[in-house]
Amino acid sequence: MRISEIIKKTGLKRILPEVTESPSKVVESHPSITEEPVTQPPKKLSLKDEKSRGDLVSLREEKKTELANQQDSLFAEQIYGEAINFIKKILDSLNKERPILDFKLVNQTVKKIVAKVLSTDTQIIFLVNKSTPDNYLYAHSVNVCILTIKLASRLSWSEDKLTLLGICALLHDVGMIRVLSLANESDKLTPQKYEEVKKHPIYGKEILEKLDNDIEKNVKELLALIAYQEHERIDGQGYPRGLKDKDMHEFTKIIGLVDVYEGLTHPRSYRERMLPHEALRYLIETSEEKFESLLLKIFIEELSLYPLGSFVKLNTEEIGEVVKSNPKFPTRPVLKMILGAHGEKLEPYRYINLTEAPILHIREPVDETKLKINDKELMLKLKVRRWWISSES
Repeated sequence: MRISEIIKKTGLKRILPEVTESPSKVVESHPSITEEPVTQPPKKLSLKDEKSRGDLVSLREEKKTELANQQDSLFAEQIYGEAINFIKKILDSLNKERPILDFKLVNQTVKKIVAKVLSTDTQIIFLVNKSTPDNYLYAHSVNVCILTIKLASRLSWSEDKLTLLGICALLHDVGMIRVLSLANESDKLTPQKYEEVKKHPIYGKEILEKLDNDIEKNVKELLALIAYQEHERIDGQGYPRGLKDKDMHEFTKIIGLVDVYEGLTHPRSYRERMLPHEALRYLIETSEEKFESLLLKIFIEELSLYPLGSFVKLNTEEIGEVVKSNPKFPTRPVLKMILGAHGEKLEPYRYINLTEAPILHIREPVDETKLKINDKELMLKLKVRRWWISSES
């Protein structure tokens, strides 16, 4: 399916300007995304009417859902935290003259992520919205690993192959440890500095080829190859070698796509993040020739038009968090309503399945950290939740 068909199917409009992808300063600003409302019957908007028709989930079901999510979230956070702490130790080790990688532990860590992604529990997907304040590369590596496995889970691959893919994704950006000081500069890079940052795939290949342990030769070669190719694009406009589609490893095509999305949806020292909805739009608008259409289509379907953990404003001006997607109706997910029309905190939270509430629709995605909220505690909570703070160093 071509990208134009994806746009037609999902209802996305081509409103973004053409932008050439840059790994260093991808985009400084972007227009807000709006969604055309679905055709509605001529009826006065009223949440009260919707509730009387039974379209809102009952309080009992809400509490059961909330409890189940809290339990799943604890387990997901444990896995995510283990992966973050592990990648910290890996990057510290790989920056030494003779890098050592505990491949058995890497394998065990990624296997947990694979099992979690393949389960019915979606809580680990919520966590990919996190960033690590001390070094963005930690969360970036783990997030790309999770989302890569999520995408590939639709390809009917074995768990062993998904695990190997996840390991490659976790280590895809290790070369950045040699140029982090440049990548973290808040000012626009000079052409010379930019060219140096673009060498990180070469550095990643060099680092992984020097691994001093008992990793099987073919696995070590694969890790080095993927790190080397992660910025190649199927149109031949990537780097460092300008490879085209047929010369790229299948893992590279998946990891390269996810790497761009993850980077766009998380802040960097020189720019703010894009909202997930906007990042998906950006990929569709600018990447038709850079990534395989099938992979992009699957990625959009897996994340949904409004990814889990993102926030939206309804036509009633109320704010909700996306807690479950509806694959058949991507513009009508299940929402956890947190704010009323005037910025007041809603207690208890209500859950709304938009497929069962026909007079309601999403007006636009919103940045939860920039909302006008009357409750200061909730405002702080929403701002802090974007960051992963670990008690371990």
